[in-house]
Amino acid sequence: MPVNKFASKSPFPTKKIIDSSLFSKYQRRVQNLGLAKYLSPFSRSYHVGSIVVTVAAGAYIVLYADFKQDHHCFVPVRNWYHRKISEFWTLSDKEKQELREQGKL
Repeated sequence: MPVNKFASKSPFPTKKIIDSSLFSKYQRRVQNLGLAKYLSPFSRSYHVGSIVVTVAAGAYIVLYADFKQDHHCFVPVRNWYHRKISEFWTLSDKEKQELREQGKL
């Protein structure tokens, strides 16, 4: 049975009648092109894992790595980060007063 899938869509001159077995063979070849046949089932997991490792390594380099210099481009970011961390882990004077009133400090 002839199939005419490309006659109206193709800008190039094509045969008006295509053998259905050749058409299905061509269609399978087109669908199998690309990287899909080379990717492993865990490739998405590897991709997400590589993003997580990259972000973690970047954060470590920016916030904690020792460059053996007094001043470098990450010093303002580090100062801000360490200030926020110390504010988070310490009590303000108002919080200390409230705890003293409750008898917990």
